[in-house]
Amino acid sequence: MARWIGTIYVVGAVVAGIWTLIPHAERTGDRFVLAMAGLALIGGLILLSGATEDIAETDFHIVLAALQIVITVAYVAVPDAGNDARLFYIWATPIAAFYFRPLAAAGHAAFVSALLAIALSVHRAPFDESARIWVMTVGVLVAVTALVAAAATGVRSRDREMIHAATHDPLTGLANRALLAQRMTEALHRRRATKAQVFMMIVDLDRLKTLNDTQGHHAGDQLLKCMASRMVANVPPLATVARLGGDEFAVMVEDPDGTMTAHGLASELAKAWAEPVPLERGQFRASASIGVALATDDDQPTALMRNADAAMYRAKANGRSGISVYDEDHRAGITRRVELEQALFEAVENKDFAIVYQPIVDLRTGDVHAAEALVRWEHPTLGIVPPGEFIPIAEDSGLIDKIGLWVMDQALGQLAAWRAHEIVRSNFTMTVNVSGAQLHGHFAANIAKLLRKHRIEPTGLLMELTESVLMRAGAEATDVLRALDGVGVPLALDDFGTGFSSLSYLHQANVHTVKVDQSFVGGMSGDPTRRAIVSAVVALSRALGLMEIAEGIDTKEQLELLIGMGCRLGQGFLFSPPMRAPEMPAFLQASERDPTWARWIH
Repeated sequence: MARWIGTIYVVGAVVAGIWTLIPHAERTGDRFVLAMAGLALIGGLILLSGATEDIAETDFHIVLAALQIVITVAYVAVPDAGNDARLFYIWATPIAAFYFRPLAAAGHAAFVSALLAIALSVHRAPFDESARIWVMTVGVLVAVTALVAAAATGVRSRDREMIHAATHDPLTGLANRALLAQRMTEALHRRRATKAQVFMMIVDLDRLKTLNDTQGHHAGDQLLKCMASRMVANVPPLATVARLGGDEFAVMVEDPDGTMTAHGLASELAKAWAEPVPLERGQFRASASIGVALATDDDQPTALMRNADAAMYRAKANGRSGISVYDEDHRAGITRRVELEQALFEAVENKDFAIVYQPIVDLRTGDVHAAEALVRWEHPTLGIVPPGEFIPIAEDSGLIDKIGLWVMDQALGQLAAWRAHEIVRSNFTMTVNVSGAQLHGHFAANIAKLLRKHRIEPTGLLMELTESVLMRAGAEATDVLRALDGVGVPLALDDFGTGFSSLSYLHQANVHTVKVDQSFVGGMSGDPTRRAIVSAVVALSRALGLMEIAEGIDTKEQLELLIGMGCRLGQGFLFSPPMRAPEMPAFLQASERDPTWARWIH
């Protein structure tokens, strides 16, 4: 619009300038028209240059309205302006009036100024001194009134814009955390008087990171805006929908009549989110984990948010895409999970983890063939946190990428050090567990970079993936596995037999080793069925040309049974518990002195 108005001003200025060049006696009016034409020309060129693009629209309206009014008053104030100037005014004032109409105060003033200028330019009688003073006085009053009103309107408009920016999410237009907290405080205050039902929902969008990694952040932004629109469309009028940041939303609902159920509303939202979202590269099916907390008389906004957040984490822990309602029976477990997540962020930042190594033994010769690197976490106040407890939290929070790469770096660095000091043979292998949540983005490239960093050949690393990870692997995870195959890193299928044990997964991925789950090994002594399963897995592995490792060997009887089945490798407390790196040299030296499995029998 500014460029269009600029073009009109430039053309009009040129016309007005030519008008003054028509041969006739030089008069003050001509000089005035020429001066106004020059002013309009300069203003038009500024508009065309784009220099006003960063000026607020309200400010732009005020400036041009003032210019129009000043021109009108000046026209009357010049005694000899005469009729030669009327073309300029007939052109300029309606344009200004038309442009200022969106802004009420300045628009009305400019429109009155336009009518006054046209009337004066058509009127041919000269003005006496008193009339000139009267018009100038009225014009000044109109100008001042218009500018004050327009300025006030502009200030209010800018204030509204600033308040909206400070209280709303710029991407989705939803309320932000600050506005949500304010409305929660007000709602809880009203609840104490009216006993109305108030509940909070924390909604965590699943797989946003996967979408960002595969289709880019533009697609992720599209998904967030679409989900925000669906939430607004499916909540009651007395609800506040907010974006807390990233992939997390919140919904606060006031129900004065007590007719709504929190779980029912959460189900409606989950149903709305389940509809496919059209993106540039196809449709995306979103899902969410929803935590619900109902307010009590004693609740403060922070407590209500914390309870809903804890319930959301429980929903994620139960398999994602679920709904969990906070209750007192689960307070202890939920509180611990929240504490663990907060502590885990600090542990990742400070690298407060340790690596232990469990030997993998050749059951036929007693030689130590490899070692499995296992991550451990001991917190100063929370104590020893088992991997089965903190790894799922790391997966849900996205910390697993940093933890996994750190473990891989430490394990390969330790293998390189052992080899450099000739503590292990050159064909000694390091096995490392990999989470399915790590199989995205540049994972394969990062592994290749670490192998080069520590000068370890790809076959010196054995990556352990659970059977369930391969079963659930999507297109991106499959691409990553294919890239790992290109790097040359072999895979071990961990916990084989606990899932569907589909042979297709052994064929599709670069599976080198099958690990027999300890639940079968530990129970096979007194259970013929488990013994038969272990025997079948060992036979299948040999038939497919794979290596097998039996986990959880704790007794002499289990060892003898496995040797009788032809199992080649094993690990367990019968040989050694996981140990710190400094303990490994002594263990390996003892293995070298007595390379028979009999020495393991205590």
